[in-house]
Amino acid sequence: MEFTSHLAKFSLILVLICFSFSSFQTTKACHETDKADLLDFKKNIIDEGSTKLLKTWIKDTDCCTQWDGVACDHSNGRVVNVTRNGGSLYLHGIITYMIGIISPSLGNLKFLRVLELRWLDGLNGSTPSEIGKLLQLTSLFLNENKLSPHHFNIFINSKIPSSLFVHMAAFSEINLYFNHLSGVIPSSVGKLVSLKKLDLSWNNLSGSIPSTIGSLKNLIILNLSKNQFSGSIPQSIRELSKLLCMYLSQNRLRGSIPSSISKLIRLYLHNNRFTGSIPSTFSNLKSLTELDLSRNALDGELSTWIGNMRSLRVLQLSNNSFHSVIPSAVINMENLVQFDVSHNRLTGKIPPHRAPFPASSFMGNPGLCDSPLPPCNSTAY
Repeated sequence: MEFTSHLAKFSLILVLICFSFSSFQTTKACHETDKADLLDFKKNIIDEGSTKLLKTWIKDTDCCTQWDGVACDHSNGRVVNVTRNGGSLYLHGIITYMIGIISPSLGNLKFLRVLELRWLDGLNGSTPSEIGKLLQLTSLFLNENKLSPHHFNIFINSKIPSSLFVHMAAFSEINLYFNHLSGVIPSSVGKLVSLKKLDLSWNNLSGSIPSTIGSLKNLIILNLSKNQFSGSIPQSIRELSKLLCMYLSQNRLRGSIPSSISKLIRLYLHNNRFTGSIPSTFSNLKSLTELDLSRNALDGELSTWIGNMRSLRVLQLSNNSFHSVIPSAVINMENLVQFDVSHNRLTGKIPPHRAPFPASSFMGNPGLCDSPLPPCNSTAY
């Protein structure tokens, strides 16, 4: 009996040893080519202050297990993630910087899926076109740095090259806000068929929004605000059936507002040059919580059907030319907490309303009266 017990224990030890050996065998050390390319990147960084990310990047150590900010596919030892903060893509509130340039050698990391070098004050120069060779890249974060206007290729005069998007078909996110991009969005943006988020805000992009943007069937967030786009919103935008948030504010867009996507929860079109009325199809936006159409040239009536957007929490319509009374159904939407119709041509008595909107929400409408403005029998009216 005792012999049998010892034999069982011995067998268990053998199994554990074999399992450990098997696990060790399937975990590959960092690929030497990838290590060399990362060390070349490090060589071009002059200083990284308190970031200390590259301090752990030592030639004689394993880049997969001992280097901060590097993650590998352990089945082949190839680098799949390079992130500036050691792994988390969304760590904010930490002051970090790297003084130096992005080495073209990063374009050789052919298994790379995530490249995140944002929030690095001091990272400058141009983003090498070799980045476009990273065909497995799904997320690219290069915002909040001091990259030059030659953002993608030093020879392209600050414009986004058409060929760039061709190589990004597998991307799920592209965040290039707060840079110095100029020129137009190339029609090849339609190649980004896997894209869920596109953020090109706070740049100097111009021209029209290409109709090919309607090909981004998986897009959830579109942010093109704070640029110089002109022309109208392409009708193809209605084909983005998964779109939840669209930000096109502070541009030079004109024309009428197209009927929109039924799943939208946020729509910001303020500070443009839109004309016409609010499309009646907006009554189908049952999930919309925030709508900002302020500072345009919109007119027409505030129709009762606006009250059908029962999820609205924010309705900003100031600085337009709306002319009508304010329907009670609109001002008394159940979830409405922000309401601003100031500086229009509205008339009549303000309906009693449940939410305590300030007087500033109604100012600039000479024909509008009653609380919180002076009463309708005031001589001012």
